[in-house]
Amino acid sequence: MATSKALLFPSQIGFQDIILEGDALGVVNRLCSKEDDFSNVGNIMEEGRVLTRLFNICCIQHISKDVNKVTHRLAKLGVNCHEESIWVKEYSSEIHEIILVDVSRSVFN
Repeated sequence: MATSKALLFPSQIGFQDIILEGDALGVVNRLCSKEDDFSNVGNIMEEGRVLTRLFNICCIQHISKDVNKVTHRLAKLGVNCHEESIWVKEYSSEIHEIILVDVSRSVFN
């Protein structure tokens, strides 16, 4: 479900080329696979693969949660969110704090 939304939203606002990053290696591998997936989530993965065809370029890559702490913290924040939130140009102060911590870590490491 999250993968479908992650692919559907950018197509709806007109993006032609996207990079989709995820820390779930199994999901990334299944989305990138050309093989049929007969697992219990196979139909969801197939829906994701179909949605990738909406773009001129769609790059799907695995990013370790240790490397991309902002994404990991956003995902944790989303688990506790009871309504859909979409930020395009502006974002909450909580998101700003997460980004500042990540930037300061990368500058000083």
